[in-house]
Parts: sequence; C-alpha cells; structure tokens
Amino acid sequence: MSILTDSFVLHGKPPYTLMFLHGGPGAGGELAHLAEDISQIKGVIEPHLYSLSIKAQIDYLRDVIASIGQRKVLLLGHSWGAWLGIILAAACPQYISKLILVSCPPFCQTEANGIADIRLGRLNTEQ
Repeated sequence: MSILTDSFVLHGKPPYTLMFLHGGPGAGGELAHLAEDISQIKGVIEPHLYSLSIKAQIDYLRDVIASIGQRKVLLLGHSWGAWLGIILAAACPQYISKLILVSCPPFCQTEANGIADIRLGRLNTEQ
C-alpha cells in the first residue's frame, strides 16, 4: 500500500523508519519498486526531490522526517541521492540513524576524471 502526497510517497505502514532518496536529475521514482518491496517489512518514505537549492532540499527533507513523526530514519541514497544523504546526515545528524550509499558519485576531482566521457559513451548517436 502506498500513500501519495504532493511532496512524498509513503510505502507500507507506520512507523516509517526508512527514507529513500533517488538519483537525478529526472530520476524521480527510480526507487519506488525497492520501496514497495521493503515496505512489506518496514515503512518507507520516498520524498520528491524538487527543491531548487541544496539548502532548500535539506530543509524540506528535515521537515518531511519531522512531519511523519519519526525521530530518526535509516537513509538510503542512490547516486545524487547518496550525496544528498551525506549532506543531510552532516547537517541534521539528529534525524539520521544510519546512512546507506548506493552508486555514490566520487567526492574527489581525481576520481571524477573521465566521468563525462564514460556517461557520453553509454549513449548512441541518436541519444
């Protein structure tokens, strides 16, 4: 069972102790299937990540956690959501019990060299 609001989806039943942050841009909903599967065991919050600044996004995520009534959530972030999870955990550690990073982009420029070429190499000429 999922409950859709204007700013997030609740999968399963309370307590909602997990929060999944999708990658992006344009990857909203990519963790919905995983959230549905896991919601058979634990309630999952899947926020929509549409804020126009990182600060606004962190404020929004903090407010979502507080509005659900959870003291802390286990946070799973994928790709851009992993970076956002790290930023949220650093800014609001009182709301995060654990942090899981999936396919997290590199943090150092030396590790990021060639990423654009790799991404473009995955596209065909039509794309």
